[in-house]
Amino acid sequence: MSKLLAEVNRRIRGLAAKVDPHDSSAWEFLCECGREGCSERVGLPLALYDDLKRADVELLAPGHPLRRSA
Repeated sequence: MSKLLAEVNRRIRGLAAKVDPHDSSAWEFLCECGREGCSERVGLPLALYDDLKRADVELLAPGHPLRRSA
């Protein structure tokens, strides 16, 4: 599930780039924790999102541990 959420976030990022690639305001991304029913959002500027993804870091809402598929 986390991989699907990460893909949705990549698409949000792609759409944001089309709107304004240099936008410094916070965009809402989905929490990638993978917990069933999680609907938390993570607000990040595009540059910070890019930095986290380059570092291969999952976007997690505060207090949300990453759930790994068994």
